[in-house]
Amino acid sequence: MIAPDSNSSDLRQALEEAASESARLRQIIQLKDEQIRLLNFRIFGPKSEKLSPAQIPLLLQEISLMAGEVEQEAQRPKAQKPVALPQPRKPRSNHPGRDPLPEHLERREEILPCSPEDCQCAKCGAERPVIGYETREELACEPAQFWVRVIKREKRGSHCEAEQGVVTASAPAQIVPKGKLANEFIIEVLVRKYQLPLPVYRQCAALMEDFGIELSRKTLNDALLAAGSLLGAVVGAQRRELLAGGCIQADETTMPCQTGEKTGRNHRAFVWEFSRPGGIVVFEFQMGRGRAGPREFLKGFRGKLQSDGYPAYAELGEGIVYVGCGAHIRRGFVDAAKVAPQDPLAPEILAPFGELYAVEKEAREGRLNPEACQALRQA
Repeated sequence: MIAPDSNSSDLRQALEEAASESARLRQIIQLKDEQIRLLNFRIFGPKSEKLSPAQIPLLLQEISLMAGEVEQEAQRPKAQKPVALPQPRKPRSNHPGRDPLPEHLERREEILPCSPEDCQCAKCGAERPVIGYETREELACEPAQFWVRVIKREKRGSHCEAEQGVVTASAPAQIVPKGKLANEFIIEVLVRKYQLPLPVYRQCAALMEDFGIELSRKTLNDALLAAGSLLGAVVGAQRRELLAGGCIQADETTMPCQTGEKTGRNHRAFVWEFSRPGGIVVFEFQMGRGRAGPREFLKGFRGKLQSDGYPAYAELGEGIVYVGCGAHIRRGFVDAAKVAPQDPLAPEILAPFGELYAVEKEAREGRLNPEACQALRQA
């Protein structure tokens, strides 16, 4: 037989455990409900992050809304904002005409004569004098020219030495030693690939089709790799200069990579970007997205590291101050405002972001320099 005190204590404990479990289940249900609401917004709602008070309950009540109706509702101004009066239309200015062609280009004149019958007067038969020209300019071009540079290194002998008396002119420095591609040709391939961008296989096809020059992709790829190896010293100097500063921004993006371990599909590698605002940018290739890559690159860095919320950027070393990204922070509160429209906390936090964006817009429109922009932000 259980004593009355023991029975009541067990019952009280059971009730507390049931209440705790019920609260936990309610939190799970609320979380799932908010996730469903957010998913509905991402599927049926506008892609913009602009919000209006009328948009949220309208969308949650009617999932079958057309995207155009939601977009129209999202663009409505908030109730507390004054209604903007229609602005009078500005008179349309006359078109200034075509932009002139660059003055530094060579001008080659082509004179087009009149037909023979127009060169003589129809009444008296005398030759008509030239009184002027109707002139216009057009941009023309000539196809690229390729040629073979034959390099003859001078050799000189000796009258008095029978052996070891021959000297030869020094060979010019080449990106690919003893290769058949000139340095300027390799640089042109680099510019076309990384600045235009034009893949190597397309460059090979264009050389064959337009000029009858047959080059293998391997030849061009080997030349690009040789040029990249020569730039390693430049990248190392840029990295040292970047680490010497007090601020670095970091981000990463995927890049497909062919490997021997995987067939039929590419490995998902990553390119990590480390930069300074308005300064040096260094890219580093890594096969994975782990913490080892940025930790090795930032070894010895002391200062502020700005990144998104990816955990790999945390715990990279002593002396690093981790700085977040305002756009990523704001995005979370935008989602919170969508799934919990009655909660005043998210709009309260989003309001200062709007003020910050207004300051940045004023700085952009005024084309302020960095010093003036900083003063405007502080003000």
